[in-house]
Amino acid sequence: MKKLKLFLLFFLFITTISSPVFAEEEKNVSLAITPLLTKINIAPGETWSGSVEIFNSNDKDLYFTVFIRDFRGGEEGRVRFIDTREIEKSIDVGKDFLLSQWIEVNRDLIFIPANESKVLPVEIDIPEYAGPGGKYAVISAAIMMPEDFSPGTSLAVSPSVGSLILLNVRGDVTEEAFLREFSTKRTLYTSPEVEFNLFLRNEGNTHIQPRGTIKIYNQWNKEVETIFVNRNTEFGNILPQSGRRWSFQWDGRDSFLEAGRYKASLTLVYGEEAVQLIDQDIYFWIIPLDIVVTLLGVVLFLLLIITVADYFKQKYMD
Repeated sequence: MKKLKLFLLFFLFITTISSPVFAEEEKNVSLAITPLLTKINIAPGETWSGSVEIFNSNDKDLYFTVFIRDFRGGEEGRVRFIDTREIEKSIDVGKDFLLSQWIEVNRDLIFIPANESKVLPVEIDIPEYAGPGGKYAVISAAIMMPEDFSPGTSLAVSPSVGSLILLNVRGDVTEEAFLREFSTKRTLYTSPEVEFNLFLRNEGNTHIQPRGTIKIYNQWNKEVETIFVNRNTEFGNILPQSGRRWSFQWDGRDSFLEAGRYKASLTLVYGEEAVQLIDQDIYFWIIPLDIVVTLLGVVLFLLLIITVADYFKQKYMD
């Protein structure tokens, strides 16, 4: 499995991760945590109880540490970690949106024998004053290497892995998304190899996970392909005040009979409080290269005939 840094894990979460367990290798040791993603829908004053499991899939005993970080949406589907120290210094910004302050989990050094795992209970207490909408944090685990335990020095940690928590506090929740782009790279193609670009922005106050299809129709209005968006995955979420971009490649049948004008119909649904619908059609042309060459040849031949006919007409009529 690829070596990934923690920030890459979060970037992939609003794009491609679908495995139930994520592992990272560093200094010849490996670490994994599950679940990768937990979605919680809860009311103010309620408590949620769950757990995370940390795996030591190494042939030696190891110590682990656990820490929590808050994050929010960033540009192009990325996430932005929140520096609580900056928030504490700010007069205008409160801390009521920080999920980490409501999470209880063991943050002491954790010993896990070789090739075993440790389950840590997690409890989230939502206060009555909690505002509605999305709150986001990650429970991260890191390996404490033996050389980190030098007396009189601060503990250093290895690269970590995390369990994402997407929590929605029920109340006056706004679920609102806008389709900023649905397009093809070109309008005319000489072969049925078409790339679709889709960009959706979440203007609400909680995360959404749009799902849907792109249906492609030929010139006879016959459906020739269906592309699924966010199918069979719990990832692909869009955090509030951020957006996400998708790219899809369609490779159709290269045939003279398939030439003509095509339509791509996008249909997306999202929302937990009420199902919202987004739909849009775009058009493009597929004219195979052999047809283009043939038509060009016919045009040039006709121009040649007209030119020759005009030449003889002028020569003999004069």
